[in-house]
Formats: sequence, structure tokens, C-alpha cells
Amino acid sequence: LVNAIGEVTVDGNIVQGHEFGLVQFATDSNKAQPSQAGLVRADSFLDYLQNDFVYTGGYTNTGGAIKDCHENLQEAGGSKKVMVLVTDGTPTKPSGRSKTYATEQATAAKNNGITILPVLIKTVSTDSNFLKGLGSVDEMIH
Repeated sequence: LVNAIGEVTVDGNIVQGHEFGLVQFATDSNKAQPSQAGLVRADSFLDYLQNDFVYTGGYTNTGGAIKDCHENLQEAGGSKKVMVLVTDGTPTKPSGRSKTYATEQATAAKNNGITILPVLIKTVSTDSNFLKGLGSVDEMIH
């Protein structure tokens, strides 16, 4: 992820108006980013990822993460909006409807012109076909 962000920057400045935000999710989803203002320059975002980001563990609230990221992107300027969904598991929260909720949120984001690119960190609990279906294209990085 850090390398991918570096590919769209020149001297820490976002190329062609790209900005970055981070939604961290486990049991809960949180808009975790280095600035409360929302989306930030690449150098600030990279510094945050490398030095301040903490993995919290827990269940997998994919739908909550997609919803929060969708909100961030809807508030942002620019014409091309891309959500990179990095996950190591199949949705498990909210209980009883985790996959349905994730699908609903992904559909809403895609209907608003947001491209979703799933990036899978494969584990024994991963349903890669389901996660692939959340994406906007018929590809997934893993």
C-alpha cells in the first residue's frame, strides 16, 4: 500500500489532484487519518501509515468501512474516486447480516461513481469470491 501511494506522488505532492484518507476497520469502523480535515497530501498520509497507524484486531466490519470511506469520498473534490479495500477476512459484523450489509454499502458506493478495488490478504477465513464481488472490476489483488 505504501509503495502504491508513492507511485502517484512527486516529492510528496499528490499527482493530478489525488488525495488520500484512511478508514480503519475491525469490529468497528473509524475514519482514521492524520488530519481531522479529511483527505490529505500523500506525504502526510505515508508518514501516518508508517509511524502512527495501529492495527486494532477484532471482527471484520467491511460494510462499516465501505460506508465511512464512501462518505469521505463523497465530501472530496475531484472527479475520479477510488476506494482501495484492504482486508484479511470475510465480513463478520454486524452480526447476522454482515455480507448483506457489505454488499449494500458497496453497491451504494459504486452507484455514486466510486470504483472499489479489493486487496485481499488471504487467511483461512477469507471468502475471496464474495470479496471480489464487492469490487467494481472483475479483478482482485491478493
